[in-house]
Amino acid sequence: MGQFKPIRQIRVSEEVLSQLKESILLGKFKSGEKLPSERELTEEFQVSRGVIREAIRALELPVLSNCVKVLPEVLLL
Repeated sequence: MGQFKPIRQIRVSEEVLSQLKESILLGKFKSGEKLPSERELTEEFQVSRGVIREAIRALELPVLSNCVKVLPEVLLL
């Protein structure tokens, strides 16, 4: 059989992270510009603040550290 790939359930925070990274990499946010607040992102994505926090924490990973600096407010370098 082997023609099908296993179904992978994606976490909501991973989808939010994916969209945030895509926006950053596509230049939708200029250097030094703040990302929208947690509240704004919560409304935009229609998810809980915990999901937004988890996605933003993932932006702190070393892989993205050259692109994004995360403080209490998220700033782009």
